[in-house]
Amino acid sequence: MNKQTKLAIIAIAIVIPLSSLVVYGTNPNTDSLSPENSKLQVISSFNPLHEFVQNVGQDKVDAILLVPIGVEPHDWEPTIKDVQKMQTSDMIIINGIGFENWVEKLEENNYPGIIVDTSNGILVKESEEDEHADEH
Repeated sequence: MNKQTKLAIIAIAIVIPLSSLVVYGTNPNTDSLSPENSKLQVISSFNPLHEFVQNVGQDKVDAILLVPIGVEPHDWEPTIKDVQKMQTSDMIIINGIGFENWVEKLEENNYPGIIVDTSNGILVKESEEDEHADEH
């Protein structure tokens, strides 16, 4: 595993528990939580993040996978039903770095929960191919 991957995993492991504390304190969706329904609704944009949320959150979260397995997440667009599901969730975990183009629309529509961008703090280096592409 390279250094950036290790840093990303550590950052995600820190961000999710901290974000859940913030969600309980600020999200209006959690005001009506009762002891029998006290799970956070956490939506993950694609399967690797979904599995991470399930393993970290265990019985404290209701983990929901947004993009079906086998569908290209970069090209996927949410349906009205997906948007409704997101609007009632407590948190959405995304890959970031432009991977989920639909997130901007969700933010414009005043999403009430927390969006955790797992790419925050990660420097993206241009590949040599990108640098040479401009020379032609």
